[in-house]
Amino acid sequence: MNEQIVPVSGNQKIAFQCQRCGACCRHVENKVMLEPYDVYLLALHFQSEGQAVRPEDICAQYAHSMPLEPYFPIFLLNTAGEDQHCIFLNGNHCSVYAHRPRTCRLYPFTVDAGRRGKDFEYFLCTDYPDHFGKGRVRVSDWFYENFSKDARRFVKADYAAIRQYGKLLRQMTPAQIDHLLFQFLFYRYWNYDLSKLFQEQFEHNQRQLLAFLQEQLAQNGGSI
Repeated sequence: MNEQIVPVSGNQKIAFQCQRCGACCRHVENKVMLEPYDVYLLALHFQSEGQAVRPEDICAQYAHSMPLEPYFPIFLLNTAGEDQHCIFLNGNHCSVYAHRPRTCRLYPFTVDAGRRGKDFEYFLCTDYPDHFGKGRVRVSDWFYENFSKDARRFVKADYAAIRQYGKLLRQMTPAQIDHLLFQFLFYRYWNYDLSKLFQEQFEHNQRQLLAFLQEQLAQNGGSI
């Protein structure tokens, strides 16, 4: 486990207070993953400002793709400047704050898939020690305020989906995955109507993606 990530329980109180310094938005090159729900919310943000932005535009303009392990493609948020600050950072202000990614919303905490019947496990990020020592935050209160029911529903469904198509992707070579990359990214990140609710579209897309991957493996005898 990353030494800067430590497990915490919901009833713990952490001496933390946001300094509004923007430090956690700097030196983040290749560190902030955009999930499908993040891309959807960012597209909604720019749409609310009158821009005709689609989910695929968010990925093209503000992120770049990179494999997480050899087989699993993800998008990472772009950075700018010598300090590798988030592309959405303006001074010390987040220009997309209301629709910021989950990684940013939950900081200084994060979550992982739960075990022993729990939906999630909670962790504290200690990479900026100057943020600690002042204030008082109960872990459960922080997640209640910053981890919405919609976000929880997405993350739980996404963890389950990742386990399913992760098994299929592991049966393919990197070259084979490259051959299917557009379809994978289309179903996972881009195939969303911003006028409709996210979750039902996401679950439909994941069923389509799983069926597509299974069909490709079956048609090629496990080799594409």
